[in-house]
Amino acid sequence: MGVDLGTATTEKILAVTVTKTDLNDGELHITTANFNVPENKNKTIRLAINKSADFGQIGYRFFTIVDGLDASKFTLKGRELTFKATAFKARNNTYHVNIKVRFKKTVFSRKETAEITLSVTVTKTNFNDEKLHITTASNFSTPENTDKTIELTLNKGNTPDYKRTFAILDGADANKFTLAGNKLTFIATAFEARSDVTYHVNIKATLNAKILPDIIETTEKTITVTVDEAFRITTANVSIPEHTNRTITLATNKDGASFTIVGNKGKFSLSGTALTFEGADFKDHGDNNYHVKIKATKGNETAEKTLTVTIDNPNTGGNPDDDGDFILPQLMFLRLNR
Repeated sequence: MGVDLGTATTEKILAVTVTKTDLNDGELHITTANFNVPENKNKTIRLAINKSADFGQIGYRFFTIVDGLDASKFTLKGRELTFKATAFKARNNTYHVNIKVRFKKTVFSRKETAEITLSVTVTKTNFNDEKLHITTASNFSTPENTDKTIELTLNKGNTPDYKRTFAILDGADANKFTLAGNKLTFIATAFEARSDVTYHVNIKATLNAKILPDIIETTEKTITVTVDEAFRITTANVSIPEHTNRTITLATNKDGASFTIVGNKGKFSLSGTALTFEGADFKDHGDNNYHVKIKATKGNETAEKTLTVTIDNPNTGGNPDDDGDFILPQLMFLRLNR
């Protein structure tokens, strides 16, 4: 008869002690401190270390962003670390980035490395603090290849007694925007223009009362525009041998679309997403391309595309540049000197 020993459990409290970094211990350290940033504003800081190149010597320091959960919120150019404008959220508003530096005091000295995790805390804007604020929303979206015009607004000074001016500040995406008065326009851009489809612009607003022109208030805000991919049919044209039926699966860049044939169906039929072409002979001296216009619908979005089925030349193995005629190969004659 066996004995039931039951289930054994145990617990233990582990302690972690945080120690203060000694920046004078002779080791390499990144000395940049954590920082705060108002919501919806870019923040650029200069990274620093506790060592420099020997006097009269040429050394180097090279910073990189190490992968991390919030790494996509930061960009790095040389020593300039930029936190991308972010709205205050009902969540933890602190973002972290891991930075690594490689350093040499001279070109001949040994390489040193150091890492640090920097924290950025986004603070909420108080529009009731009587300071000047740009109240325009922070984030917009627009279909690709479509201009987007945004009206810039302020929390005060909205009467004829005040002079309000806006300006675009320098930035990587500044050339994607134009400004006329308080109308900010994002210039139409293709979705495929670059991998990051979000564009940022830094706006500065200036306000002063006309009767007190020397009293000037200013504020800045980063506005973001995201380019949405246009709804489109992604199915490609096809080539097939003669006398061959072919079923082509229709698709779009967004799931859940329905399809219809527009106009003359010809040799095509459609059932759901299956477009079927009825086989045809190859014409020696005719047009061997068959076209059909397809319309895709998803909610309020529609797209059309003309698809082409090409009948391959049976005499060339499908090579469209070969007309099937017999070609006499060139011969090379070698004259022998006696």
